[in-house]
Amino acid sequence: MSKVIPAGPGMNNVQLLVVDRQNGNWLCEPGESGEIYVRAGALAEEYLGLPDLTATKFVENWFADLKKWVEEDKNRVESQGGPEPWRQFWRGPRDRL
Repeated sequence: MSKVIPAGPGMNNVQLLVVDRQNGNWLCEPGESGEIYVRAGALAEEYLGLPDLTATKFVENWFADLKKWVEEDKNRVESQGGPEPWRQFWRGPRDRL
């Protein structure tokens, strides 16, 4: 444990994923080194005016089944009889890192 550096207390609705550098489909075990990804509901939308940087830094969460969330949202809208007014500003269900 002498090489373990605490990252501090947790934050509500924020998840840190440590992903294996050689195989991005694997999460690291405690004590292993890897790339840190932040997953949060309040993740920024973009780097303003920098679409290329946004595309490389805000990536889709490949650990989550996005189709499931899109389908659930579609069913919710249909069951309500139509979309809410705020949906004109919403980009739809996403799970980004």
